[in-house]
Amino acid sequence: MPSDLYSRRYLQFIAITNQTPSLIIHNIILSFRMRFHPETVQAAADTQEIGTEHLGDTLQRIRNYAREHIDYYLEIAWQAEREEMLLEDTDETYIVTLSETEWADLADHLVIDDPTLAAVQIVHQSQAETLLDVTETEALSENITPFIIDYPDNWALAREMIHQHWGYLLHHGLSPAELLDYWMVQKTEFTPKNWAKVRDVHPEAVRKNIRQAKNKLSRHSPL
Repeated sequence: MPSDLYSRRYLQFIAITNQTPSLIIHNIILSFRMRFHPETVQAAADTQEIGTEHLGDTLQRIRNYAREHIDYYLEIAWQAEREEMLLEDTDETYIVTLSETEWADLADHLVIDDPTLAAVQIVHQSQAETLLDVTETEALSENITPFIIDYPDNWALAREMIHQHWGYLLHHGLSPAELLDYWMVQKTEFTPKNWAKVRDVHPEAVRKNIRQAKNKLSRHSPL
């Protein structure tokens, strides 16, 4: 999929988190590729009395599956109404929480036995605590475990493209709301009405922001 299409999907996912335009722009920053610490993997394998190589292979299978189905997991996260739901955009890593049932569904799909699944959960828990700088008791309630998802490869390129384009728009005086509404309606398949519904604002507010954005950009157009 071309990187511009990835950028559209990336922005659409971020947009439905109900963040303000300022927060959405602020949160698209930095780069970090998550890798599980070898010591954590070894400790989890020892705890469940399974092979370290087997656990490593399973973690990689889950990682690949999660990246291929990131739409599904982010939709679960953003639509869930759980106070304990973790949804942290930690650089190039999303951390969501899965219930026991959701973990069981994942294990059934990938054919993962109980000891290996328990070891996987230990690794994800430890890595989430490290990334979020919190402890289990601070972050989670009973029967909920973190699930770490790396961005698909092209999402990093998509984000870099957004950095460049948005930097240009901000440089020309667009406010965060003007930038976001202009971009999502002019550069994606959203109509003002549909995008206003996502933003939970009146469609005319979106149209007004787009008009203002176009006016500001027209003043800087080359003669």
